[in-house]
Amino acid sequence: MLKKKAIKTMTIKKLALIIFAFTLVLASFTPHGLLAITQDDLRAINLQAPLYYGEIETTQQQLCGTTGTDEYPLLLPEILDEQALADAIDTYIEGRQSNSPYVGLGEYFVEGGVRGGISPILVVALAVAESSLGTDPNTTAINLGGNNGFGRTASSSQPYVQLNEDSRRWYAWDSWEDSLYAANFPASGDEGDPDDMFQYINRRFSGNLENGIESFLVGTDDVPGYLDTRVDDVPRYMETIETVTNGILEEAEDSVNLDRISITGLSCGIYSDDVVATALLYAWPEYRSLEEWGAQRREQREEYAAAHRAAAANGEYLGGCSGNDCGAFVTRVMRNSGFDTNYNSYEGATPLQTRYLEESWEVVGRGNEISSADLVPGDVAMRTGHTFMFVGNQPGFETEVASASYSSRGCSTSGVRAPMAGRESIVDSRLTWYRNPDVSIDNGEENGNDG
Repeated sequence: MLKKKAIKTMTIKKLALIIFAFTLVLASFTPHGLLAITQDDLRAINLQAPLYYGEIETTQQQLCGTTGTDEYPLLLPEILDEQALADAIDTYIEGRQSNSPYVGLGEYFVEGGVRGGISPILVVALAVAESSLGTDPNTTAINLGGNNGFGRTASSSQPYVQLNEDSRRWYAWDSWEDSLYAANFPASGDEGDPDDMFQYINRRFSGNLENGIESFLVGTDDVPGYLDTRVDDVPRYMETIETVTNGILEEAEDSVNLDRISITGLSCGIYSDDVVATALLYAWPEYRSLEEWGAQRREQREEYAAAHRAAAANGEYLGGCSGNDCGAFVTRVMRNSGFDTNYNSYEGATPLQTRYLEESWEVVGRGNEISSADLVPGDVAMRTGHTFMFVGNQPGFETEVASASYSSRGCSTSGVRAPMAGRESIVDSRLTWYRNPDVSIDNGEENGNDG
């Protein structure tokens, strides 16, 4: 794909993050309010294959724990054929506005949406509503150049064009392709770090992505709306989004499966109600030694990197070294699995995490007082300066614990490693083991051990 410019195509290991404007109503919650991961999903995890929840018959489900909506949300189902969808977008644009600079850029819409986690159909609709797909002579942003068909404004630190020094600044891209698939990812959007429209929407409006198109357009008390103060334009935009969506889907035919939903998304991370499945989703299944892996031991699984970016967007605890941090990893697993959404409520490193555990969880015992038979998946170990979790004996996972490691000496030093199967001893006398008090024990079989 992307024949007009050399752009790295997403591989099967990069999860599809595409969002169509179709109704996703939250239903059939588990006790934790999130979807359970099945054994088929676990096999997909081990194969590093894209994960989707399938066979949702009458309703579809979001994975951010938010209220469902009958508007057009921005979280998407599965794309079965990216090229077919790109061709459908091209056909629709050319049929609607043959002189549009977006003609022939369907692949950029799709790849930008996959990478940025935003519906390509939504972005086509925004270009229709803002500038008649980049052709409206009355649109200032078009007349000034800058390849901006979305009416996106800019700050003084971003690339921009303007009519005069007192007029509004309009964001400027080097090309129409760059506006859909910028070279930098993820990008901050600041000068020297230009982003594309998909990244901009995800970063700027992430708090509204799960709540429907109207919320996205109008905004909330906490997150601005795409239209800002132009509330009179909301009905026109709603109608445009509906028209464009229906038009493209008529062309797309079977390239989209509306009955299955991706479990990923930069706006809200990756979720399941199974603490083990989430840990296995985020952690490499083997221990990556410095001798064998070198600097690669610091490379994160894409699923964990996406969850870390989502935590950053939400102002949550991040730890050090871009998430290669023991406490950050355990915090993400506990919160994102729904196992304990209040975990590490003090938003701090291991001393504050220990405080939370002492106040909210139960003590299982000291390391030298227990064995693996006394532990269940989800139990957390804590000692001065380090924490990790017990996952039990899981197929395809090398050890019984999952962990990450940070070093105060620097993020490129030998002690830093991404989440992976850990080699910590569970019977270390320095450890204290804790358990979520809501966990029920059924004859001690939940830990997956043989005896």
